[in-house]
Amino acid sequence: MIFIYCRDTIRQGIELAIQEINASGGILGKKLEAVFKDETAAKTPEEAAKIAEELITKENAKFLIGPTSSKIAPAISEISKKHHIPMVLAQAALPELTGAQHFQPYIFSTLSNAMMHSRSGAQLAASKPYKRWMCVACA
Repeated sequence: MIFIYCRDTIRQGIELAIQEINASGGILGKKLEAVFKDETAAKTPEEAAKIAEELITKENAKFLIGPTSSKIAPAISEISKKHHIPMVLAQAALPELTGAQHFQPYIFSTLSNAMMHSRSGAQLAASKPYKRWMCVACA
């Protein structure tokens, strides 16, 4: 069983991947089953950690994917470390998650952290002759 802590918008992609994996025989002959929890339901890191703890101890989750929020990721990382459960970060980009403060042997990141993003953007900006910049983003 995989415990996936993500926003509902990510759920469809994960469900499609699980269907494809299971249709081809699963992993080592075992079908994947996912338990989804919407991270926006946890208002504090402590609430998120409690949910992760319950899913590991009561639902027998063996793998964590998420969360997308850097605010709650350190708390879930501590639960991952406590239970020796792998945790994959797909969007949480807090530099401390893969740095000395929170790094632990069960955490893996699929992306660069926020500091890496900032430094690369600053390097690019510094190499251009422009004096003024505008950033347009949507969440």
